[in-house]
Amino acid sequence: LEGQLGEARSASVSNVCADGPTVEGIDVSYYQDTVDWPAVKAAGIEFAIARINHGSFMDPEFDTNWAAIKEQGMIRGAYQYFDPGGDWSAQADTAIAKLGVLGDGDLPAVIDVE
Repeated sequence: LEGQLGEARSASVSNVCADGPTVEGIDVSYYQDTVDWPAVKAAGIEFAIARINHGSFMDPEFDTNWAAIKEQGMIRGAYQYFDPGGDWSAQADTAIAKLGVLGDGDLPAVIDVE
């Protein structure tokens, strides 16, 4: 049984995506500094997800990244690095206020919980 469990664990680690086509994407924040969005698009990246904030810290590159993703005609999304010790309602309000109404090609906002 132990050998079978080890094989199952190895198999699950090697199968990252389901069978079929995949779509290449990236997530970005101020840690990437200034992103060369035309180069990202030219590299075949089809979508990008930009960080809005981490708790009360607003990502200083979000507005630039959010606009540039759209300018490149890429599918765009946004995420909030959720602070579990913070006010969840205020964090949700921050994301909603920052994004406003989503447009064509925009993914629903998501949270990063670590």
